[in-house]
Amino acid sequence: MKKVLFAIAFILIIGFSAKAQVVMAVGYDKEGSAVEYKVFKGEYFKALREAKAWIKNHGNERDAFRTDGGELEKGIYVVVKASYLLSDGSRRTSYGIGASKDSPDEATKSAVDQLSTYDPLWKKSDGYDVSESDRFNTKEE
Repeated sequence: MKKVLFAIAFILIIGFSAKAQVVMAVGYDKEGSAVEYKVFKGEYFKALREAKAWIKNHGNERDAFRTDGGELEKGIYVVVKASYLLSDGSRRTSYGIGASKDSPDEATKSAVDQLSTYDPLWKKSDGYDVSESDRFNTKEE
């Protein structure tokens, strides 16, 4: 049974790793506000390794990864930034990343959906800006 599960996991990892991915590393301060981010593009495990190395060299209070584009060999990614006031008057910043085969609007929608998933305090009425947008391609990364 263990050999079968290992084989299935290995197949899933190999199949997944061949696809392009955009990985965003995000650093947070002690209040939970994002203070910096960086996007890594390319084959999933390579992009994730680079993101982890970047985070290791930055002394943030807390770090996180956001990913999208797992089934795409190439496409467009969009990073959205929300900066809004909390009820205590302090400012909070959050990011989301989204990807699409060829639609900036779909990538933006995915990024906004991710933003609301990872920051439950943010509301669409707080607004957001597109912080970064670019193309990615596994074969060129």
